[in-house]
Amino acid sequence: MTKNLFNKISMIFIALAMIINIASYMFLPGHVAIHINASGTADSYLPKIIYLIATPLILIAISMYLYVCEYNFKFKALVLELIFFLLNIWIIFSQIKI
Repeated sequence: MTKNLFNKISMIFIALAMIINIASYMFLPGHVAIHINASGTADSYLPKIIYLIATPLILIAISMYLYVCEYNFKFKALVLELIFFLLNIWIIFSQIKI
């Protein structure tokens, strides 16, 4: 894959995360669980506004790393970005209150 393709895929992840986070704002509880312990109980929370702003910022940081890293690390960074993107979606949709 070319450098330009890596950047385009990265921008798609960021744009989708922003759209999903904005659309889910009114359906999330006041605090979003970000960690679940071994017994299945949520034990770490963030206010939803901080969570919804921080996740695209983390994707942007990974994207910036992706932009400057060497070619052989680009695929690993893109996989990391995909994993974080999917984790964001899972956290949001597991807590939506409709």
